Amino acid sequence: MGCSWFEEWSKAVTNFKHKLTESIDSAFERYTGFVYDHPCWFIWIPAIVSIAMGSAWILREAEANPRTLYAKPTSDAMSDLALIQERYGDWPRVTFLLFVGEDGKNLLDEDVLYRANQMVEGLNNRNVTVNGKEYPFDEVCVKGT
Repeated sequence: MGCSWFEEWSKAVTNFKHKLTESIDSAFERYTGFVYDHPCWFIWIPAIVSIAMGSAWILREAEANPRTLYAKPTSDAMSDLALIQERYGDWPRVTFLLFVGEDGKNLLDEDVLYRANQMVEGLNNRNVTVNGKEYPFDEVCVKGT
């Protein structure tokens, strides 16, 4: 008599497991019947979707510009960049001086270095006028800390 509650509990658990497995079996039976009746939904549709996604992946253009990838289009940085590009043009805005020796001349000769220094000094001594205000080369091309 002391085990009656255990036997009742055991029967209830067994009954619950039996009902659970029957409901899972009937759900799988309905699912397999649907797959059997409509095979195109499970064969052709996934194939078409996979082909579409694969072709989109192949035809995509990779973006490498960090501003496009990480900056919000409505941020202050992007509006400042648009203003700078409007005034000074698109990138690159860098000046390179390239010295090439003529007829095998050595670029480290004193007269060649003197002429190169004159060119650099001439560039550094130029001023830019914007809206009537004159800016030296250092303020235009170098931002101080």
